[in-house]
Amino acid sequence: MALAMGAVGFGLNGIHLPVFGETGIILGGLATLLATYCLGPWWGAATTALAFSHDWMNTGLPWGLLLYTLEAVVVGWLKHRRNWHPLTAALAFWSFLGVPLALRVLQPPGTLPFPNNWALIALYPCNSLLMALGALTLKQMSWLQPTSGQPSNRDADTPLQRVLLRRLGLIIALSTALLGLFLGRQLDLALRDLSATRLSGDGHEVARAVQDHLDRHQRVLTLLAATHEADTARAAPLDRVRLNYPGFLSLRETDASGRIVASSPASDAAPDPTHEPATLPALLGSVSRRAAPGDALVVTMRAPLPGPTGSPRGLIVGELVLDRLIEELALPAQLAHHTIVIVDRHQRVVASRGDLAWSPLEAVGPGRFTANERQPDGETFLFNLTRPQRLERYLGTRQAIPDFGWEVYLAEPVWKTQRLIARYYLAILCGAAAIAALAMLLARGLAAEITEPFLQLATTIRGLTNGHTDPAPPPVPQASRELTAIGRELQAVAIMFTRTNRRLVGAVAERDRTQAELRELLARLEEKVADRTRELDSARHAAVSANEAKSEFLASMSHELRTPLNVIVGMSELIAERHLGDLNERQSEGVRSIHESGRHLLELINDILDLSKIESGMLELNVQPMEIADLCTASLRFVQTSAHQKSITLESALTDCPPVILADERRLKQILVNLLANAVKFTPAGGRVGLRVAPQSGGHSLRFEIWDTGIGIAPENHERIFQPFQQIDSSLSRQYAGTGLGLALVRSMAQLQGGCVDVSSTLGSGSTFGVAIPLLLPPPEPATPALREASAAPMPAPRARLLIAEDNAANRAVYDAFFEDSDCEIIHAVTGVEALHLVRTHRPDLILMDINMPEMDGLEAIRRLRADSTTEHLPIIAVTAFAMSTDRVRCLEAGASAYLSKPIDLRELKRLVSRFTSSVRTNIPFEFVP
Repeated sequence: MALAMGAVGFGLNGIHLPVFGETGIILGGLATLLATYCLGPWWGAATTALAFSHDWMNTGLPWGLLLYTLEAVVVGWLKHRRNWHPLTAALAFWSFLGVPLALRVLQPPGTLPFPNNWALIALYPCNSLLMALGALTLKQMSWLQPTSGQPSNRDADTPLQRVLLRRLGLIIALSTALLGLFLGRQLDLALRDLSATRLSGDGHEVARAVQDHLDRHQRVLTLLAATHEADTARAAPLDRVRLNYPGFLSLRETDASGRIVASSPASDAAPDPTHEPATLPALLGSVSRRAAPGDALVVTMRAPLPGPTGSPRGLIVGELVLDRLIEELALPAQLAHHTIVIVDRHQRVVASRGDLAWSPLEAVGPGRFTANERQPDGETFLFNLTRPQRLERYLGTRQAIPDFGWEVYLAEPVWKTQRLIARYYLAILCGAAAIAALAMLLARGLAAEITEPFLQLATTIRGLTNGHTDPAPPPVPQASRELTAIGRELQAVAIMFTRTNRRLVGAVAERDRTQAELRELLARLEEKVADRTRELDSARHAAVSANEAKSEFLASMSHELRTPLNVIVGMSELIAERHLGDLNERQSEGVRSIHESGRHLLELINDILDLSKIESGMLELNVQPMEIADLCTASLRFVQTSAHQKSITLESALTDCPPVILADERRLKQILVNLLANAVKFTPAGGRVGLRVAPQSGGHSLRFEIWDTGIGIAPENHERIFQPFQQIDSSLSRQYAGTGLGLALVRSMAQLQGGCVDVSSTLGSGSTFGVAIPLLLPPPEPATPALREASAAPMPAPRARLLIAEDNAANRAVYDAFFEDSDCEIIHAVTGVEALHLVRTHRPDLILMDINMPEMDGLEAIRRLRADSTTEHLPIIAVTAFAMSTDRVRCLEAGASAYLSKPIDLRELKRLVSRFTSSVRTNIPFEFVP
């Protein structure tokens, strides 16, 4: 609120309303005093500081800001803490603090020019009192009461007569002040315009007089040159002209070379090197001072002597005395008290009179008139003049003498005009005080006549409230028609009041009965709400239990399916690798079919689990730095075999891609493999499938596009294919096997990473699937040596000893076959207890720990191994058919070094075994590529 009012005050201070010369009313005080009255001294001071910073910035004088801010603090404190009337507080502040402080800072000579300093000293208290009247009038407005924070019945304890008297007094005082200011401003503007016009006209008069004086003497020289004969007595005409025109100090005749041939008074006839040749035209020369005779200030005037051939045969040169130029002009009487300065073309003083009596030949010009301010008429200006006693403000005008290049300056004190305005305002102040006093006396009597009938009516109404309806109220004396009508209506109201009271007693009894019924109904309603709440809680618990049961069922089914799948996939890989003997081509094809079917079933299980995790919000991303090129190569390699079987060409293109980004490599690869597998599946033999990667959206996202030349998708099916378990139609379902989960997972996983999926396809023309994810770059890290691949040549080392804790015999057989031809020594444990015993007796280099085992599960066995100081650093790979994300976290939190889910990827198993047994010899001969 204070900030808003300060801004209003700042804007109002930009409105300049001069009422006394250049001094004007400061309207911003209206907002600042209103804030002081409504919000208190400190908010008022802050509002004032903001509003009057405009005055400081414009004038460079901080005194208005200082005085008005101090006024806000003092007046606000007196009003809110001492309950002073605002006008009384303002009068006290300016009488004892404000005006003395203004005199102290503005009165010293040189601070401000007179009368501006006195006008500003008078303006501060007068402007404050005027704004106080306006602020108090605004504060009475009803619409401002919520803003001011005052209660609406602030005058409840004040007699109506005093309220009316106070408000009428404010209106009368404010109206009188505004009317006086308006008339004074009009008078001030008129007098200023009149003064400027008169001064400008006087300037023209002086300039014309100087022009005439110089023209008269120049014409004499021209006439003398035109009538002067060469063979006559040369000095006689010159003496006659000097006699008739005593303004000439001397007259000389020179020949064409500049030699003086005659002069008056008589002088040496030697050539004068200071004179110009006779070829120069007639013009006014420079102003100079002649040391002799008489130390006179003169200006040289020339006129050419005509020769027989038309060219000048010499010059008539006269020196015109300027010492008494202004007195010789015979100026009108009204110019006798004006300050006059005449300068030559070089802006040097020729003659001066008055307050600007500068020395002859002193350089002046507009630069000497400090603080020049051009007036609206364009011919006058204001400037400051330093006098011996004070700095004073002057109004000046400048007029040119065009034929000679001279100028005339006229000036008069501004106070000459403004003292009339000062007298006017003094008369207005006295008259307004007298009028206001008289008006208050009249208003007091008027208020008494208005309030007396109201007091009688209040007495009557007080009786009615006590139940007295008879006798009828007496007529109100001196009451208006409206008040008389109110008196008559009061009796009718009293009678109606009695009847209404009886009806109200009956209504209250009826209300009590209704409330009792409502309380009873509310009690029953609360019981119903409690019953509904219990039912909702039961339904919520049932839904939570069903969700938990679903999660448990999925986890259990995943475990039960993965256990046999581990044997199927593992054994098929080992048979295909010929670890269990050689195979013919038909057997190899059958084993490959078994392996692919197992992998397909595993993918189906993973898809269902992933979809369930996404729906429950439990799927978490593992964002790590990854290489885009490796991701694309691995994804294309996954579909390379199926594409080769259909003679489909695989293409890839990476455009302006960063080498490494931050993303979940596993989920991103799952998206690309799903789309590439679909592209290969739905592309006829001999077609083409491609992968394009490029940044988009100004480098803020990375877009993967998988395109094919396959069967295409109709536009109406573009959205349907992203729904779970949906395919285009039944005929395609029979021709192209699938569950319809792939694209649903692709969209969900892309959205989980902050991206999106789109499709562009036409039936029969191929399809393009686009995946856009945010492009996140990893922070730069110091280069570290790359990890050795599992297939790198091992260093000579002792034979590795592996402990395999697995309760399933089929799974143990897979392990035995896998490590059969390696350099590893295999030790088996069937339970967690047995695993702990064998670890302490055989000291293995690596443990493969199944999680779900009898007697003691793998998690407890891992915890105990980590609690033992002799085995706390032993590498342990947790192997489990539980493939939920929480299962991996549980294994790693228990202390496992790595995690593998069943069915085991034997290539990943080889990599982990080689990694954790790098100091011993393993030599696992497994290179299966499905």
